[in-house]
This record gives sequence, structure tokens and C-alpha cells, in this order.
Amino acid sequence: MAAKYTASSSTAREQIAELKKQKRLVRDIEAKIAAQAEEDAAKKKMLSDHRIATKLALIAGTEPPPPLAPVEAPKPEPEPEPVVVAEPKTAPKAKAKRKILKKSPKRKKDT
Repeated sequence: MAAKYTASSSTAREQIAELKKQKRLVRDIEAKIAAQAEEDAAKKKMLSDHRIATKLALIAGTEPPPPLAPVEAPKPEPEPEPVVVAEPKTAPKAKAKRKILKKSPKRKKDT
């Protein structure tokens, strides 16, 4: 039997509590993933068994089993379209005249 660890400071106790919460959340997520995988495997097996039963019925010359009801995925709700507000048109702005800068005359080099 392992001894229970007791923390000597409040910060260490808080860290231990946080780790326990985190581990609990991880275990919950892993359990949900495992349940989903099990459900998917059961669904695949059911489809496989139905397909095999249909093929065996065709080979034996008997009536095949009724088709499986298609499983419909829930339809996502359509997102409301954003309301577009038309902005009033404004007159085009007049372009500002550019002032042409004159270049200063070049100096002659003394040679």
C-alpha cells in the first residue's frame, strides 16, 4: 500500500488538486473516445453482416433481407445571413493638384 503524499505548502496542494482535475478530464475524454470507437465498430459490423446476408441470399436463391434504413445525420442549422447596410454614395473627391517642384540648377564643377 502506497503512502499518501501530503504537501507541505498550499501552492503544492493546489498544484496537486489541479493535476487531479486535469487527469479526471483526460480520463473522461478517453472514455468518450472509446465509446465512440465501440459504437463505430458495431455500426460497421452491422453493415458488414447485412451485406454478407444479402450476398448469401442471392447465392442461395432466396429473398434478400430488407435494406437497412439510412441513418440521417442531423442537419446543421443554416446560419443567418448578415444584414448588409447600403452606404449612401458620395460624390467623388476632387484630386488635389500637385505642386511641381522645380529642380535647382546644377552647379558647375571647378576643374
